[in-house]
Amino acid sequence: MAVDPENVVIGLAITREVDETIYLQEMDVDFAHGQKWSVIMRATLRRKIIEVCDLKIEQKGENVGLSFYAFFANKNDDPELLMEAAEWWIKTHELNHFEKATKIKKMVEDLSL
Repeated sequence: MAVDPENVVIGLAITREVDETIYLQEMDVDFAHGQKWSVIMRATLRRKIIEVCDLKIEQKGENVGLSFYAFFANKNDDPELLMEAAEWWIKTHELNHFEKATKIKKMVEDLSL
């Protein structure tokens, strides 16, 4: 956890799972500010990522690479879920466009509480 000059910078911790959704808690240095919860990844997205990684690894071997687009059809039928995956991939973890499926699968499995 880090503290900014005004003592309001937060640390992040995966702290609970409710209805198969993992929540990320913002830990405020001054607990008088309260606690905030935000979704880190839905269980349905976690399962889909693991299934796709398993399939790609089975089809092409341990060194196969993929992007977050691999988890979606070639149409924008669930933009909210696509943005959730994109944010996790790009903003949260700063991953390259293509990453090894084995790496992504392990990262997602490690999210499970």
